Amino acid sequence: MSGRTLQHEDEQVALPSEVREENTAFTSVYTQGKLVYDGAAARAGEQAAIPTSTAGEVPTSLNEMLKWGVTNSDPEELKRMAAGGAAPKPMDKEIMDMLLGEPIVAKMRACLTKLGSEGELPEGVDTALGALEELEYYVEDIDNAVDMAKIGGIPILLACLTHGTAATEPEVREMACSVLAAALQNNPKVQEAALAHNVPAALLALLRDSADDDDASLPVQRKALLAISALYRSSDQATDALLTTDDGVTTLVQVGASADPKLRRRGLFLLLQISRARPEMAALLLAATTLPLTLLEAAGDADEDTREQGLQLLLQLSSMEGEGATDAAGLRVKLIELGASGLLAKALSINLGLGDERNTEHDAHFRSLIAWLSGAD
Repeated sequence: MSGRTLQHEDEQVALPSEVREENTAFTSVYTQGKLVYDGAAARAGEQAAIPTSTAGEVPTSLNEMLKWGVTNSDPEELKRMAAGGAAPKPMDKEIMDMLLGEPIVAKMRACLTKLGSEGELPEGVDTALGALEELEYYVEDIDNAVDMAKIGGIPILLACLTHGTAATEPEVREMACSVLAAALQNNPKVQEAALAHNVPAALLALLRDSADDDDASLPVQRKALLAISALYRSSDQATDALLTTDDGVTTLVQVGASADPKLRRRGLFLLLQISRARPEMAALLLAATTLPLTLLEAAGDADEDTREQGLQLLLQLSSMEGEGATDAAGLRVKLIELGASGLLAKALSINLGLGDERNTEHDAHFRSLIAWLSGAD
């Protein structure tokens, strides 16, 4: 060997002056010992440089899926769809979410699709109920609830309360309220979305329009009140809206007089919590004509929790007498007209008769209210 040559069979052969990489199209590919691509055949022009999946072959990797998509797509059709700006279908979005690692969002979108955009329930009532139950499970997580609102879940749930087939199905409305209650709980972003779509008005309408407490509407009322409580108890903006709504407080007072013990107890509790947090609530309560009888009946209720809410509301309002707009003198007069002193004295006697099992704090509450009423004589 001398210079840049090499002796080969009595012949001097020049060495290469540069390194040239082989075209990858001419590289054979093996999978588990099986030849899947013949580079030599490709060099000889006997096989396409890029292999295609055989008919019926299922891609087993993302790369194979991409190759299959490229091979089986019509370029002209893709250009036409891009020019037309066709919106992706829900299923397309779901697949993208799965590929991007967001399976919960994809599942929530699938659930919402089963409800329809206008409460039409495209796959039937049973399917819609299953979707709502699944959705409720997801939105118990705060982040999932926010995502649900981002993908348009609030207006779809609202439609289940007010539009289409859903609005005529008590079970669907009940489940939609359950989902809203779970999503609204201590979640400011979802609460903002609910207010933007006027969800409180729809929930109050369910309470107001189902005043008869019939078997079909009662579960809906309970869930609607649960959703309202989740909203009003943790959102100042929602409470502001309630205080400026013509019949918002009146509707809640109506709930506090419900024949259903659970609904009555929860309604009174919500009124008490709001009035404690917002003093201006007292003036609105005093303006409700049915309030005196509602509170008086609650104060003498057999259920201890209901009795507690009624007594606490009466004590709070009575303590505001003489404070400008929250003057409780009118309430005292109305209570006296209803025979409140005698009714409260009777309730006190019943409570005392319970002996050691009685709530001793209620004794003091009854006596305080009786003394307040006596001061008007």
